[in-house]
Amino acid sequence: MASFTSFCVLFTFCLLLLAHQARSGERQYKTESRNGKCVGEDDQLHAPTEVWYNDNDCSEHTCVNDDTGYYEIIRRCTLIAYPDECHMINGTGPRYPQCCCKVTCELD
Repeated sequence: MASFTSFCVLFTFCLLLLAHQARSGERQYKTESRNGKCVGEDDQLHAPTEVWYNDNDCSEHTCVNDDTGYYEIIRRCTLIAYPDECHMINGTGPRYPQCCCKVTCELD
């Protein structure tokens, strides 16, 4: 019975972990604008609603604007806490979010 309970606890944890991995770390920063475009973190001009990527730090960027100004939304991989039975593996792709690390757990 104890091993079944342990399995259920670990299985539930893994489901919660997968749900957590689907969310990104998202931040919004007010940015400078020129000619109706955002000045991105990469010092390039980006039109509102334009999406671009920084493959060096596995992030996705979007330029948005409203009545208060221009903003750059940056999505990056989240930090993942995991139990000893699990380990982190590299992402499977070159671009966000596929480049984010994932956690895998061994079930006994």
